[in-house]
Amino acid sequence: MIRRGATEFSGLVVRTGVPLPPPAGPDRQILLRKDGLAAMMHAQRQFGSALLAIGINGPSVLNTAPAAYAQDSPPKLFRPPNTQPLKQRWKWARQRLVEVTENQLIDHAELLHAKNQLDLALTSAVAAYNLLEDEPEGFHVHRLAHAIGEVRSGLFHCPVAVKDGVAVQNCPLALLHFRMGFSIGFTATRWCSICHEDLDYCVHLLGKTYSLVAQRIENSCNICGQRSCGHVVGDSYDVHPTGIIRQVDLHEVSLVHRPRDPLARVQEFRQHVDAAQTATCDCWQPCTGFWDLGGDR
Repeated sequence: MIRRGATEFSGLVVRTGVPLPPPAGPDRQILLRKDGLAAMMHAQRQFGSALLAIGINGPSVLNTAPAAYAQDSPPKLFRPPNTQPLKQRWKWARQRLVEVTENQLIDHAELLHAKNQLDLALTSAVAAYNLLEDEPEGFHVHRLAHAIGEVRSGLFHCPVAVKDGVAVQNCPLALLHFRMGFSIGFTATRWCSICHEDLDYCVHLLGKTYSLVAQRIENSCNICGQRSCGHVVGDSYDVHPTGIIRQVDLHEVSLVHRPRDPLARVQEFRQHVDAAQTATCDCWQPCTGFWDLGGDR
């Protein structure tokens, strides 16, 4: 947990057991782009699955809802009550969703599936943006994240929990717009992503290409380190060895604009609020910009 003023930040400071991208250079760009495009495809499939569950069996729900859209801009954690037509149209869409559910045009299992797929799609889209931030696809995946977030929040709400005068914001879309992540000072042994021996002593050289047969190790792909990917078990792929960190002796944690691991991001804000203040998440609204600890960007 890091505290800045009245706000507390917590999140993922380092991933362990997966190949981490190089700190710089073309190999970093290649790895981030590959993983980012895979995450974007996951988001698109999951979003489509959710829309299919709602749209085919209850088309009037999506007809009532406003079109999901995004501009380039940070959802504010607290805001006055919103009276825009957009808010009213999502209210109508929610009412229609209740009606079609009560009339058994959509059953509860399909509704839960749609909500789960929207949650997964938003998480995938946010990860994709963090990986593709410097790529041309970054603009498109940002719009995709907003489209998913608008449907998810518009139909199912996105509450901000308030307890004992503390508001907790953990909406992935709201947190995407906070463009800072974690950098850590630590000591650890790096293990080779190919042979899983100490990288300083194994025979594999960084920057050199090796052929590796895809397999699942502890439910993760040995090619990319992900639990879900397109690599086919038994097929051979050209890979570069990277360092995998499994155990870390942590010395310090800092918030930085460009973390070594693009997925080492803030996952929760905590803010103290007045008793009369209402906490809301604005992820169903058009984007209002990126921000960091220095303000809007």
